[in-house]
Amino acid sequence: MVLLVIGGVMCLMMWGIEQVPMIWNTGVMVTEENRGRVYRILKNLLVTIRLVVAAIFAWMTVCSARSQPLGSWFMPLTMLLVFGPIVLCLVQPYRKR
Repeated sequence: MVLLVIGGVMCLMMWGIEQVPMIWNTGVMVTEENRGRVYRILKNLLVTIRLVVAAIFAWMTVCSARSQPLGSWFMPLTMLLVFGPIVLCLVQPYRKR
């Protein structure tokens, strides 16, 4: 039950942050010309990360309920799914400066 609560709270917090783009630390200067593109890229990042977090916590809950180990593939796949979109979305605003 703890995993479900933690996963749900994290997803709700990310949803809340997604609704207020003015507080995001973009890493680039947000101007009137690039505001839409930068916010769209970062919103897509937040949605992707929220989906990944929900999937990770769902899988951990299922494995915990079945008393099964997560598997040796879980950590590398989790790292790839979390940091892959972050790297891709952070490179995009710098490419089209």
